Amino acid sequence: MALESTTAYNLGINQEGLSNHTTPMTLKSTQAYNLAIHKEANTSGQFSVNSVWQWWLAANGPGVNIPVGLWVKSALPKMQFFCWLAWRERVKTSSFLKRIGVLAATVSSYRVFSNVVEETLDHVLLFCPLTWECWSLMVRWWDLVWDILGSVRGLLHWWSGGKFKPKESRIWQVIPSVVFWYVWKLRNDCKFKGALPAIEDLTERIKLHIALWAKWLLKVDYSVYDFVSNLHQVRLSVRGA
Repeated sequence: MALESTTAYNLGINQEGLSNHTTPMTLKSTQAYNLAIHKEANTSGQFSVNSVWQWWLAANGPGVNIPVGLWVKSALPKMQFFCWLAWRERVKTSSFLKRIGVLAATVSSYRVFSNVVEETLDHVLLFCPLTWECWSLMVRWWDLVWDILGSVRGLLHWWSGGKFKPKESRIWQVIPSVVFWYVWKLRNDCKFKGALPAIEDLTERIKLHIALWAKWLLKVDYSVYDFVSNLHQVRLSVRGA
């Protein structure tokens, strides 16, 4: 791509919404952006991806602090992607759909689980009493205690800081993706299918999913029931393996 075509390239960035991933760009800033690209371009006068990356670093710093478990390979792809959407604050809650103009401002955005508080990402996936109890039970499942985190992003960073043996860590890091997925699935079932939220069913589904996956991954002589009901003993065994 020649340098003369960077204006069209910039328009494409704005139209596709990619500027959300970098510094917000308006048409008025196109000339300044072109100048930055020109300075970073190679001697052949050709546009390069590296020139954009160098410009982004100059404007935003050395990089984004991405949680370790955000794209954990152990989780199903759909769960990995949803976890990434949650981290990027792009989950289609009622408040998000209002913000991007999909829902009118007059449409009710009360949460499905409580029907009182506005439905935001942090409330659905973290602060809702049902969701919070689910997180507390998952942490207790690991014989840990915690204090409430301020946001979904804060939760993901806190979770990534867990220090365990390698095999234990693989199980630990997959939990947020699974919890997010099943909480959101329950939210949709309640909203569109008239299902009733039940914390016992929610946590059992999450634990069962993790247990089935962990038994297959770790190749240990424990049953799925052992994983669900006596994780402490399984972890001791895995830790010493």
